Amino acid sequence: MTQKYFLLVIIMGILIEMGAYGQICYRMPTVKDFKLAQIMGNWYPQEIASEIEVTKRCVYYVVRSDDKPCNATITIDRFWDNGKNDTFKMYQINNTSEFRIDWLGKIRRNWLIAMDYDSWSLWYICYSENHDNSAVVISTRESRRNETVINEAKKAMKNIKLNSIYSKMKEIDRSNCE
Repeated sequence: MTQKYFLLVIIMGILIEMGAYGQICYRMPTVKDFKLAQIMGNWYPQEIASEIEVTKRCVYYVVRSDDKPCNATITIDRFWDNGKNDTFKMYQINNTSEFRIDWLGKIRRNWLIAMDYDSWSLWYICYSENHDNSAVVISTRESRRNETVINEAKKAMKNIKLNSIYSKMKEIDRSNCE
């Protein structure tokens, strides 16, 4: 009976990691000593590897929390093209920088994989139905692009071995933003 129970637990764990079409999300590192409160506020994506998000101009996110001390719910208000907006939620997993996200009508896995808290963050969003279109986002606290800050984030990206996605990164159009 113990072996059957163990096998069932293993199978359930694999199924939880699988997406709608049976593809597995890549496991990403989480931020060591993650401080949820320090990711609150405005974030401005500067570069992104996503066919969907890269088409948006002047995009930025306002991040807020329900202030729960454990496994918080994060609300993100997304604004783009000087007037369009939507809201989505992320649900923290095991008090880490890994989240389950309800985004674009699907439940996805999302990791904050590196950040310095003050100036940049690096996110990975798994599209389990199509890993090649999964998103990587370099966001900064300032809306204006700062190459020194972007290069710090890119260095972290290379250290995490996201080399195959590195070449897909495209700059967000921030021209004529309000």
